[in-house]
Amino acid sequence: MQIKEKALSNHNPGQRVFQQKTCQCIYDAQILPDFSPAMFDIEYWSGIAEVRETCGGRGSSWHIHNKTGNFVLRHYRRGGVVSALSKDKYFMSFFCASRAEREHKILLRANAEGLPVPRPVGVRVQRHGMVCSMDILLGEIPNSVTLAEKICQSKLPSVLWHEVGSVIKRFQNSGYAHADLNAHNILIDDCNKVWLIDFDKSRRILWRNGWKKRNLQRLKRSLEKIQCQSKKTYWSDEDWQYLLTGHEK
Repeated sequence: MQIKEKALSNHNPGQRVFQQKTCQCIYDAQILPDFSPAMFDIEYWSGIAEVRETCGGRGSSWHIHNKTGNFVLRHYRRGGVVSALSKDKYFMSFFCASRAEREHKILLRANAEGLPVPRPVGVRVQRHGMVCSMDILLGEIPNSVTLAEKICQSKLPSVLWHEVGSVIKRFQNSGYAHADLNAHNILIDDCNKVWLIDFDKSRRILWRNGWKKRNLQRLKRSLEKIQCQSKKTYWSDEDWQYLLTGHEK
């Protein structure tokens, strides 16, 4: 069985590429010096780490705590009508990177630019003929909850809404077009620092501006949806105006 390992690039000295038959991984050797592809299977961590499952829109993520570090493991799952055909298989292209590799790359770049995103720890792509399955391992953002959870707990101060708008503007000014900007993909930690997560299908756009308005409209729709579906929320049009004020500065 042939195994190949190499540095990803001179620009990312800690990143390594692992190749083994139908499996390819990119990982941070500084965080995972004893790397194994099995680290993308939750069974690997059972018994050697504290593991907690959280449910999201398309499935579960696993929060992993042990001496190696605190991570979030996510398996890529399909949504919509196509999920009836396959829940987690994606067609492969030999001419471009997989979705997992593209998300990993965009997180690497955003992290290097000092933007508040999870640290990318590794991705795994497993080929199954003409399709593949994918997993991503991220650094956990400690003591954080989603904006969706926050607005169901208590009224947020105007300065925090201002900060949410300001952080979104930072990403947009750097050209990061988040593909699914909603209240579940914005985290707020115990220091009230605002983070963006889940950059699947996101990309950098540096030559147009129309997407920025659509970005905000998507977020507003998600807040309105939570307001309709929850028994009680602490969100109003006034809060949205605070967010826009922070975004416009």
